[in-house]
Amino acid sequence: MNLARRFKNSKGNFSLNGPLAEVILSAMADAALVVDRDHKIAAFNAGFLKIFRKSSSDILGQTFEEAFRHPILTNMLCLALAQGRKQCREIHLFVPGDFAFEASMLPLIRQAKVEGALLILLDITRLRQLEEMRRDFVANVSHELRTPLASIKALTETLLDGALEERGPRGEFVQAIKEDADRLGHLVDDLLDLEAIESGKRSPRWEYVDLIQAARQAADKMRNLAAKRQVTIRVEAENNGICARADKEQLDQVLINLLDNAVKYNLDGGRVTIRIHEQDGWGRVEIQDTGVGISTEDAPRIFERFYRVDKARSRELGGTGLGLSIVKHLIEAHGGQVGVMSELGRGSMFHFTVPLKK
Repeated sequence: MNLARRFKNSKGNFSLNGPLAEVILSAMADAALVVDRDHKIAAFNAGFLKIFRKSSSDILGQTFEEAFRHPILTNMLCLALAQGRKQCREIHLFVPGDFAFEASMLPLIRQAKVEGALLILLDITRLRQLEEMRRDFVANVSHELRTPLASIKALTETLLDGALEERGPRGEFVQAIKEDADRLGHLVDDLLDLEAIESGKRSPRWEYVDLIQAARQAADKMRNLAAKRQVTIRVEAENNGICARADKEQLDQVLINLLDNAVKYNLDGGRVTIRIHEQDGWGRVEIQDTGVGISTEDAPRIFERFYRVDKARSRELGGTGLGLSIVKHLIEAHGGQVGVMSELGRGSMFHFTVPLKK
């Protein structure tokens, strides 16, 4: 693993002998590998081996091309050695899964002669995911705002064009405008809630809460909506007095959001059952419905912001597409977990856990 003792690059001189190379590379947080001018692998760190799922014996004594077979990185190596200039590219590796890296190939120069190259891979996968989430979020918010705003504008223009004088249509148009304004209000409220939760501004205010009583109170709040759909709500518990350590207001918001979905996406005359029991020091709440269910393709994404299984029906029922995302963030802020088990056409069972009183 010996390379020339002293190299020079655009940032100044540095020493790089065999033992020192190993110390420097092993201390680096990023994946790094040194190649000599004959493309032979001279040094590397554990991070590099981990990315490519290789062992030391797999690559020692091999050329870069033999060890990795990556055309883009090979091209960067050739250019760095031939031109003596740093090469930078964003690359994607499937190892498995799609990972994004910022690859930098730095020529190692001694006495105006290129003696090798240093490859550094900076993992930017999370950064790219966050950028994609931001773009999706802006697009979704724009779409959700545009729909009711367009409706309000069209209805208002119709009223101004003469419908104000017609008593029947006038009342219908004003009611429609109110419903669209309410939808905008709910969307803004949910967006503010989500921002506050994600930023830590709404961290739980801990108190002791009777889970069974909280579930019954939430069920009572949903009775009117359930009655309109002829849906019955029942609370079942193994025993009385299951006491959780939680934020009562946030727990109520979680229960209401889940019950609201369970009622709205249920069948007329259906049932919603809330089950509460203790599980390894946690209070587990299950909300099961007899509704339309969720497909196996949709279930993993159901807690994403603005993700809807049935977009048309969700908007018709007044959903903002943020309720389940708020539920997920609130439960995770409590240290618990949330999930769903469902079968298309046979209903769904949402469940979450919160810590019990010690």
